[in-house]
Amino acid sequence: FIGNFVNDVIVITKDGRETSSVATGGSVTYGSLAASTYGVTPRVISIVGSDFPPEFLARLKDEHKIDVTSGIRTCDGKTTSYRLHYDEAGKRTLKLEEKGHEITIADVEGSIGTPDALFFVPVAAEFDDQFVLDVMTLLASRAKSNHPHASSSSSHRTPVVGLDVQGFLRTFEGKRVLTRDREVMLHKLKVLGSVAASAGAFVILKTEHGEAEAILGPMDPASCAKELRARFGFSMVSVTMGGLGGYLSSEATGEVYVPTFTPRTVTDETGCGDTFLAGLVLELLHQAREAKCTIAGLSGDRVLYAAKMGSAAASFCVESLGPSGFQSRDRVAERVRDGTPTQEPARPSSVTVYKPRK
Repeated sequence: FIGNFVNDVIVITKDGRETSSVATGGSVTYGSLAASTYGVTPRVISIVGSDFPPEFLARLKDEHKIDVTSGIRTCDGKTTSYRLHYDEAGKRTLKLEEKGHEITIADVEGSIGTPDALFFVPVAAEFDDQFVLDVMTLLASRAKSNHPHASSSSSHRTPVVGLDVQGFLRTFEGKRVLTRDREVMLHKLKVLGSVAASAGAFVILKTEHGEAEAILGPMDPASCAKELRARFGFSMVSVTMGGLGGYLSSEATGEVYVPTFTPRTVTDETGCGDTFLAGLVLELLHQAREAKCTIAGLSGDRVLYAAKMGSAAASFCVESLGPSGFQSRDRVAERVRDGTPTQEPARPSSVTVYKPRK
């Protein structure tokens, strides 16, 4: 997981009352904790300030077996910080308190290793789209040197890549969090999409429906997923709609609805997208190992199941405040099997719908 840790101030308005709490957040926090609980050993590459609590890193390492030894650098100054306010309707408003530090290719070279999956999840412009391309080019070059006779489709070449549009879409005006101009984002997506072709990677893009519309214009979520994949060359695209579910677009499935699963309670929606993306990617890897094939070779049934596992993992995330509530793969699978899924809303017929085998 590459991105900066965040010192989050979370404010929730409910029934006319405000409650606030402070928690360590950021996509690398939620994603790595979700992955660790799911049953793998994640590594984090991040830059923190001198104000970052060292006991938090110690807890990630000792209690959750997350590798924070080689990829964390501490700089003078402050850690990235946001104020997150959720109103009565659950709408989130962000305010940047501290921007944090840039992550460079030098921070990656000695610590990235040979991962099965790589998540690029910036939160405050700590790196850009060109950085993603540079890192993937580096990994592809190393893989070619280590396995000179491997084919371009070999698993030795590059890991599966998870991208969240959110961090690339944000720009800042003082403490205000703004959305980049449409033309700028179209260019960034073109660069990010080129990773699949230039580095031979299986690239998954995750975006919220509102974010996708900010880039593509007004469009239903299934069509957004289809357009993003077809236009920019991503291997798979997920367009989420919060508690209403989302749509996945891939070669194996076309455009398919992915339900959410009803949680016991909704306490804090922070980190749900990060948890979903981690769960989706990890389950795709699990399914590929089980089927003895690449992710690109998975059947539509297996791809859809992986998306449901990501969604179910996120449904546990909302039940607790801050980065907690994550569950094992077995527990997540139970919710997919026994939980209550949302129903697909009505949509246009302009997309290719995947129908799972009975």
